[in-house]
Amino acid sequence: MIPDAWGYEFIEAWYPGTTWNPNRGYIAIGGDWEPYQGRTTYASIGGCYYAARLAISEFLSRTGKQAKVLILRESYPDHILPLGVWHVREGVRLAVRNKPMRFDSLRDVLSYINEQMKLSINTWFEVSRTLKDLLMQTKLTHFLVHR
Repeated sequence: MIPDAWGYEFIEAWYPGTTWNPNRGYIAIGGDWEPYQGRTTYASIGGCYYAARLAISEFLSRTGKQAKVLILRESYPDHILPLGVWHVREGVRLAVRNKPMRFDSLRDVLSYINEQMKLSINTWFEVSRTLKDLLMQTKLTHFLVHR
């Protein structure tokens, strides 16, 4: 969760040998996003997008907060039972019940992601609209705060 106006992105990477990528010799990555205004079409990634969004929306509503949210999920071959949307929803609910990790900078967040996930941050950067926006766009508030 990033302190910002609502935005949401869910990206999932399926390694070879997983349920949704059983025979391919590469990592399949899919995801979708929505801006502050929401979506007008069904997310290309399907149910897991909405399951995770529900859990995040419940948390933000309960806490009276707003955030830009990026969820990155890796599915490995040893995860053989495809519990799908239920598993994703409950995993996100569990994550928001835990004490949040706080970072001093975006660089620290990216370093942590790079250490914790098998895919490099460069791969996530290639497919994530949210990461590109965070790294490439300068907000108007930047000019107000730094005067």
